[in-house]
Amino acid sequence: MATKAQKQEKQYYSSFQTTLLERGVLSEPQLKEVITNAGTEPLERYLVSEQIVSPYDVLLAIAEHFSMPPIV
Repeated sequence: MATKAQKQEKQYYSSFQTTLLERGVLSEPQLKEVITNAGTEPLERYLVSEQIVSPYDVLLAIAEHFSMPPIV
């Protein structure tokens, strides 16, 4: 059973961010860092503009997030 400290440390992400983690595009520490660094810029735009994630990987994650086939 998780301790109180472990429960407090658990991070909750939007479903798009969770998709990035589940696809292995970013690790949790990387995701935390890019969320902080992106500021108010949309995360998908920040990831591509800073060349952290390829546009193709972002496209696939967005398609999965919306349960749609990717158009490439």
